[in-house]
Amino acid sequence: MSKIRIPLLVIFAFLSAYKLLAPSTAVAAEIEIYTASYCGECKRAKTYMYANGIAFDERDIEKDIERRREFYARGGKAIPYLFVRGQAMHGFDVERFERLRAVRD
Repeated sequence: MSKIRIPLLVIFAFLSAYKLLAPSTAVAAEIEIYTASYCGECKRAKTYMYANGIAFDERDIEKDIERRREFYARGGKAIPYLFVRGQAMHGFDVERFERLRAVRD
């Protein structure tokens, strides 16, 4: 018997296309992520956050010139560029991401 395997990114794309997993923007997000559509590491980071119910504010530097200016003004050099509770994080590493999330003021 063969099993049908649906890659997580396919599920993510489907659900986000229908806004079933839209991140919360009602309050200031503790997590901000600068992204672009061509960035595989950005997709991996977003998939992780969606799968774990983590709200974030996505800032697309490819489509939004103001977000791109903001990205460079905040020290951005490469994407994904995250701010987790105000702490900058270049790239995406799950362990470091979770350590930053666990820090409380």
